[in-house]
Amino acid sequence: MTTRLCTLLLLAALAAPVAAAPWGPLDDPAVRDIIAGAPAPAAGEDGLVLFEGRYYTHADGLTTLRHQRLVRVSTEWALERISDPRLRYDSSRQELEVIAARSYLPGGEAVDAPANALNRVTPDALTLAVDFLDIQELAVTHTALEPGVVVWLDYTLRDTAPAALPAGELIFPQADFPTLRWELIAGEGIFGEVVNPRDGLLALPPASPWQFENLPAAPGDAPFRLGDQLPHLHLSPRPGGAGEAIGAVMASLDSAMADTAGLGIWLARQEADRPFLSDREAIETWVKTLGESTALLRLDDWEWRRAPRSVARVLQTSVATPLERAALMLAALRSRDIDARLYFPKRWLSMPTQRFALPALDAPTIA
Repeated sequence: MTTRLCTLLLLAALAAPVAAAPWGPLDDPAVRDIIAGAPAPAAGEDGLVLFEGRYYTHADGLTTLRHQRLVRVSTEWALERISDPRLRYDSSRQELEVIAARSYLPGGEAVDAPANALNRVTPDALTLAVDFLDIQELAVTHTALEPGVVVWLDYTLRDTAPAALPAGELIFPQADFPTLRWELIAGEGIFGEVVNPRDGLLALPPASPWQFENLPAAPGDAPFRLGDQLPHLHLSPRPGGAGEAIGAVMASLDSAMADTAGLGIWLARQEADRPFLSDREAIETWVKTLGESTALLRLDDWEWRRAPRSVARVLQTSVATPLERAALMLAALRSRDIDARLYFPKRWLSMPTQRFALPALDAPTIA
C-alpha cells in the first residue's frame, strides 16, 4: 500500500507544473547555498539528492541536455553507489562534455576530479557487438570521497546529428536515494508525457517546467530494478496526442478517470469487488464493454514469430500476457478512430515468441 501511495503521489507531482521560477542551471555559489541550507542527515540515511536538474533545448532536430546532480553521501555503501558513474552516449552523433565533477568536503573545501578521472570505455554488454561500438560510456571517478561529502556532477550532452529514430528519452525521477528537489525544463519543440506502465498507459498534455520536492527513493535495488514499472517522464520532439485519446476512451467507458487510459486501472475497479478476478474474466468484461472493436486486432499491424492468439483463444485461457492486454487497449483506441501511441516496456520486446513492427505503430520504445 505504501509503494502504491508513493506512486500516486509521484504521478500527482508530475502532473502539475510548478509556477515558481526555476532554479537552474546552478553555478558554484548556488550549489554552496543548497549545501548550507540542507537539512541535517536523518537517522539511518545513506544518501540524499539535494538537487537534480535537467535542461533541454531542441532545434533543427538536435537536442542538447544540461544535467546537474548534487548528492550528499553519509555511508560507505552510498559512496560505492555513486563513486564512478557512467555517462552513456552515441559517439557517432553526440558529444559529451563534463563541466564539473566535484566533491564538497564537510569543511567547505571543494576538490575537482583530475583529467585522468574521466575515461571513455565501451559498455561491458556491447564489447562483442560490433554494430554498436559507437555506444560509449564516460566513466567519471569522483575523488576525495568520504562519508559526509557532497558530490556534484554537471555535464552537457549535445546532438551533432539527428537520431535515426527520434524515439525520445525516458527520465526516472526516483533514484537510489530520496530527492530533496528535482526539476526539468524542456524548451520549445520538446513534448513531455508522464508514463506509468504498471497500469497500462498514463499520459498528460505537455507541461514545462516540472518541479517538485521530497521524492521517496525508488523501491528495490534501483540499478537492477525493472525501470519500466516505475512512473517516469517521456520526452520527445513530437507531440504525443495521447491526452485526447484518454478523454475519448474514458468518456466512452462512462468513467470519471479522465486522466488515464490503461487497462490496468480500469480493471482495478472491477477487481475491487472481485479480488480473485482472473485475466480471462477481466478480458471478457473488457471485450463486452468494447463490443466488436476487438476485430481491429489485425495481423498486418504486428510482426510475429508465430501467429498471435485470437481474442477467442485468449478468452479460453486463464491468463493473458501483458502484450495481449496492451493489444486490447490499442484496439479500444482504434475503435474510436483515435491515433494512439502505445508504450512498450523493454521486457515485452525481448520476449522470445513475439516482437513488434514499430514503424507500423509509430510508437516510441521504452529502452
